[in-house]
Amino acid sequence: MEKSLIINEQQEQLQINDREILREAKQLREHKTKLEQRMIILEEHNKQLEKQLKRSKQLLFKEVK
Repeated sequence: MEKSLIINEQQEQLQINDREILREAKQLREHKTKLEQRMIILEEHNKQLEKQLKRSKQLLFKEVK
């Protein structure tokens, strides 16, 4: 009888751990998705800044000449 109680407790603990792992995995996936989306936005901003810098350099060199 005591052995079956111990087994039941262990199974319950494993189920709790499984749920915690699944919850954490879901949170990590969500966080990864948010980071990937932010990275896309930052890359686009970087491209825009590079274009602005190129244009500014062109204007600067025109004025120097």
